[in-house]
Amino acid sequence: MTAPVDPPASTAASLLAATALGGQDQLAAWPGLARLVALLHDAASADPALHTALAAVAAAPEDPAEVAALAHAVGAHTGKDSELRNELEGLLGQAEQHPTAGALVTQIAGYARVGKLVTIGRAGDIHVHLPPPPAATVLDQLPPTRAGPLVANLPRRNPNFTGRADLLEQLHQRLQPGQAAAIVQVQTQTLHGLGGVGKTQLALEYAHRHAADYDLIWWVTAEQPAAIASQLVALARRLGLPDHPEQAETIGALWDQLRQRDRWLLVFDNAEAPADLRPWWPPDSGRVLVTSRDPIWAGPASTLAVDVLLRTEAVAFLQHRLDRDDSAFDRLAAALGALPLALEQAAAYLDETATTPNHYLTLLATQAHELFALGRPATTEQTIATIWTVSLQRLREQTPAAEDLLTLLCFLAPDAIPRTLLSDHLGVLPVRLHRVVNNRGSLDQAIAALGRFSLVTVGEQALGVHRLVQAVVRQTLRRRQERRWAKVAVRLLAEAIPGNINDPAAWPACAELLPHMLLW
Repeated sequence: MTAPVDPPASTAASLLAATALGGQDQLAAWPGLARLVALLHDAASADPALHTALAAVAAAPEDPAEVAALAHAVGAHTGKDSELRNELEGLLGQAEQHPTAGALVTQIAGYARVGKLVTIGRAGDIHVHLPPPPAATVLDQLPPTRAGPLVANLPRRNPNFTGRADLLEQLHQRLQPGQAAAIVQVQTQTLHGLGGVGKTQLALEYAHRHAADYDLIWWVTAEQPAAIASQLVALARRLGLPDHPEQAETIGALWDQLRQRDRWLLVFDNAEAPADLRPWWPPDSGRVLVTSRDPIWAGPASTLAVDVLLRTEAVAFLQHRLDRDDSAFDRLAAALGALPLALEQAAAYLDETATTPNHYLTLLATQAHELFALGRPATTEQTIATIWTVSLQRLREQTPAAEDLLTLLCFLAPDAIPRTLLSDHLGVLPVRLHRVVNNRGSLDQAIAALGRFSLVTVGEQALGVHRLVQAVVRQTLRRRQERRWAKVAVRLLAEAIPGNINDPAAWPACAELLPHMLLW
């Protein structure tokens, strides 16, 4: 029967013999290594067995039997010297947080804690199980000088982003490295606020504006906690790490890689609550940015509140977005409560239809008089509902099929809706939508119309719909219509699921569909 050796003793012994793991260069950067050696040598001066074991490892650091013998000697000594044990544990805890040595120490300590580093056989024979060095990734191929991230999946930058200079500067300051030179302290920031206020756009602008500060930037859609892991696994694959049978193992290997670096940024967009991210919180070496409606992030992250735009910023946005000035922009900004999503959709309507701001204000007034009470909308949903109604009326005139397409998209997850999801499974679509999707020209026309009115975001491979727009569209449907479109969405996803989900080759496709399936 095997018995694990004391974890701190096993870890300390293996670190002293780190050349056997190819980890000496990593450990040399850790200031605590000299203190660890001094502690053990001081203890060895009064313990002949420990002195002998230390000398043997110094002579043969790659001999597993000698490493194991040292681990036993250290364990026996610390069993009688609690002060030494406490200092040893403190040193190893510091080493695990070190940006360079941390990955190696954490890996060795993990083996020790589960009794897999040093074991004793039935015949008294000693076995050492040393973990392999971390696998190389594409980040190890970074050139000495680089103008931007080597690995990134950022959504396209918003060319019409306006204002928010003070918030961007606050973000930049809060996401600076820590002051302690020996430890790169994670600086985490959360943006919280009501729907449509521009949290995602602010995070996206920050990431693009400061892209040169990072070697890796990864955007994670975090609204559905169950879909977070697959997006982190996708990052591991991009880095060249092998897949493990369990996602947690793959993500653990990813964290081992990131722990060795500090020029990385992870963005968790639209997270519901801190508890949803806790299982997948990255190591304390890089930077993390969270957007959320929930303002209670005091534990894992400091918070930065995001409100609607200033009136001057809202007017500046309209001027920039429409490339002109108009005296009615100020009244339009006031009527829309300076809500960024509402401003964008109103500007898209004005741009597409060549409508004047005054005429658009009249249209809004006929749809919802309450928009003009006290100069701002009663609720953001009310504002978006009114604007959507005005835009939809024009869409019905220009591109009737776009309404059906938008309705179906509102029964899927808001982000990363594969364009092929519709075209590859025509048989489950209602007749009118089937005709549109089956004709590439008609489909492109419908998608373009939705994009021009800023009702969807259009990418080469995927589409997106703002969560607030989805909610408004669903609320306008009668119950019978809602059930009908929900059934279409469910059948569409059922058709799209790969036949053998146990085949690793099918996992990327499953991960792509997972956020949409979780809705049902």
